[in-house]
Amino acid sequence: MADVNDDIMIFETEDGEEQRVQYIDSLFYNGDEYAVLADLPDGVDSIDDIEEDDLEIFFMKIVPAEGDDVEYVPVDDDDLSDRLYAIVNQAFDEEEDEEDQ
Repeated sequence: MADVNDDIMIFETEDGEEQRVQYIDSLFYNGDEYAVLADLPDGVDSIDDIEEDDLEIFFMKIVPAEGDDVEYVPVDDDDLSDRLYAIVNQAFDEEEDEEDQ
């Protein structure tokens, strides 16, 4: 993985293809830290340029590595992904409620 800037990252897929993603946030669940990421299609520089309905969010577990480095491990467990989605959606809904007040 190579950092492009503070919130855009490039991962190599299993097929050897590059996948550009934008880091949105991180959260802790059951003692583990997870990155909330969004896929960036070709030609798109930010999630701000993507319609909300087209935004593809996914999670990667952040695992400490050598020194200050971390590794990003895909979350392949559908049940865990569902729980993480629920946490993110709840936080998003609470944020919207605060902004409406």
